[in-house]
Amino acid sequence: MTIFVCALALGGCATKDLAMPMYVGSVQTLQTLRASGPQAFSVGKFADSPSVRPPGSIRARIWALQPPFNDSFSGYLKEALQRELESAGRYRADSSLNISGVLLDNRLDAGVDVGTAMLSARFNVTKSATTVYDKTLTAQSRWESSFLGAVAVPAAVRNYVGTFQKLLYQLFSDPDFQKLTATDP
Repeated sequence: MTIFVCALALGGCATKDLAMPMYVGSVQTLQTLRASGPQAFSVGKFADSPSVRPPGSIRARIWALQPPFNDSFSGYLKEALQRELESAGRYRADSSLNISGVLLDNRLDAGVDVGTAMLSARFNVTKSATTVYDKTLTAQSRWESSFLGAVAVPAAVRNYVGTFQKLLYQLFSDPDFQKLTATDP
């Protein structure tokens, strides 16, 4: 039995790719955006900071998470932000208020007992090339994990995507951002 467990552990060292699920917005964020003012936003460039782990280095055990958009996690964040705005009726490609950003930190740990995820991004909103909002926000998640990969990996992916939802909720519920939504289109 011990030999079987050791062989299984050694065989688990290979890396496998796992596509991240498509982003689905949160009800909390949708309600926050709908309750805010009438202003719509366009979405600009999002980039990964040089310190951010590249695709394939974010892992849930042996599974390397691969983002579906532009092969970057900042692309995933951009797509998530645009989906949230669209679902609330607050996206307009030609809006003079443009949201851009830089993903500063990106971590996932599908631990044996506890899993954690952390995202940090700097969001910048410009109006006619003038910065009207510039803030770094951080979201963290912590959940009960498992020794069993079949339990731990799906929980890690679900909570990792949930951390993107938390980060965007922080942006949209920030009082300084809320002031921007209250302006006339």
